[in-house]
This record gives sequence, C-alpha cells and structure tokens, in this order.
Amino acid sequence: MKRLLFLVLTGLAVLAGCEPTNNAKSGDLPSPHERPFVAVTNNPLLYFTQRIGGELFDIRFPKNEPGDPVDWVPSDNEVREFQQADLVVLNGAGYENWLNKVLLAESKMLDTSRDFSGELIEIDDRVVHRHGPEGEHSHRETASHVWLDFTLASKQARAIAEKLKSLRPDHSGAIQANLDLLLSDLRTLGQEMTAASRALGDRPVVFSHPVYQYLARRYGLNGKSVHWEPSEPPDAESVNQFRELLESHPAKLMIWEDEPVPATQTLLVEQGVRWIVFSPGGDRRHDVDWLERMQANVEELARSVR
Repeated sequence: MKRLLFLVLTGLAVLAGCEPTNNAKSGDLPSPHERPFVAVTNNPLLYFTQRIGGELFDIRFPKNEPGDPVDWVPSDNEVREFQQADLVVLNGAGYENWLNKVLLAESKMLDTSRDFSGELIEIDDRVVHRHGPEGEHSHRETASHVWLDFTLASKQARAIAEKLKSLRPDHSGAIQANLDLLLSDLRTLGQEMTAASRALGDRPVVFSHPVYQYLARRYGLNGKSVHWEPSEPPDAESVNQFRELLESHPAKLMIWEDEPVPATQTLLVEQGVRWIVFSPGGDRRHDVDWLERMQANVEELARSVR
C-alpha cells in the first residue's frame, strides 16, 4: 500500500511539473513520449533545431566530451543514441567524418548542406602536418564550417524546418513561425557581419586555422590560413613560415578560434600582429548560445577595425 501511494503521488507530481514554459496551451504540446527524438551533430544544428522545433521535439546533441565536434568520434553509447533517433540532423560537407564507421538508417538522416552542394568549397590541403593532441594529420578536402556563411546557415535552418514539419505536420504553422524568427535573426547577423567586413576592407588578415573559408568568401575577407592551435605555441618551423607569409601577405590582424597561449601572444606582438577570437561555435558551451557567440564574434571584429 505504501508503494502504491508513493507511485500515485509521484505521478501527480510529474503531471503538476509538466506545465508548458511557453505561451502554447498544454493541449497543444505532445507528451514527452510522443515527441519525435531528433539527434544533431554539432552546436549550430542544435541551436537551429531547438529554435525551430521548440518543445514539440526531444532534441539532443549526444556528444558528451568537450572539444570541436569536427574531430569527434562518437562512443558506442553515443552511436546508440543516434541509432535510436527518429531524425539525425547532419551538417554535411564532410563534417561528420565518423559516419562511414557506424550504421545509421539513411532514411533518418538529414544532410543540411545537400541542397547547396554546388556552393561547397573544395580545398586542396593534403599535406600531412602535426599540431594538437591528435598528432600528424591532414585536413578534409571539402571545407565544412558552412554555418559561418550566415546565408548558408539560413539554408540549413530551412532544411531542418521542412523535415520537422514532415515529422509533426499538425504543427507546421508553429514550426514555420519559429523558422521565420530564426531567419530574421540570421539576416540581422549577416548584415552586421557585412558592415564589419566593409570596415576592414581589403586589409590582409591571417586565420589561425583553416576553418573560415565560408566566412571569408561570403564577406570578402582577404585572409590566409596557418595551422596553429590556441593551446600550444607554434614550433620554430611554423614561426619561420609565418614570417615568410607576412612578407607577401602583410597582415596586422590574426583571427583565432580561441584565445592563444601567452607565448603565442608574445610572438604575435613581436611581429606587430594583433589578434582577436572569432569562435566557429561548433562545440557546445553552456554559458552562451550559438547566436550570442556569433554576435560576440562580429562585435569583436568590428572593434578591431575602429
């Protein structure tokens, strides 16, 4: 009897805690067991899908460990999460390098870059080099950080919305309304980035890592890339190559994924190069969402050219 009473009281408490947190009526929202499970493969996709799908879907980013998902190899448990999902939202453009090592139903996968495959940037970077904890490696032949072109990010968002509508056609209107709000934010972000890049003009910049191709192309940045890690200073050979680069590409600004270590900062000062952080935002950070990170990036770039 005590156990029965406990279960009844627990059930009442759960029901009492299930009031919706938005303006929708409780009858408009599916129960947790009715919500389609959507798994995503990076933080931008998590942000887009949450903005568009809201509480109508169970949206998860299965990656548990820190670090950029571009180098992610999912664990067995994380792979099982993807396999259990009703929909797997992919970045595409070669970003999910682990896909050929796992078994996922193709019918459940949404490649958000597929509809603009003709706009993907092919890169010729087969030289093996060493940096970071992974040691010797070479970079992909297709540039994958497509969301740094905020116009392409909008196309990714539209692809997600269409797929979500097919999973919950009874809520197509709400999904479309959420998409429209997100697209408005992305347009504003693109306008702000365009203004910052125009202020920078044709002045040369150096990127610390080859992940900014779509940003540079869309917004006309005159940039060259090196292969430096924020967490470790470059070796002597890399420093010499950097000095040679500056002779032909006299940049006074270097754009980083994250704050470089003090030794690297000192080196840049000696070369007369300032640095800023423009986070690609592929990884998840709980202190700020993806849009706020992008806004902070654009503001930092704008400040650097004032």
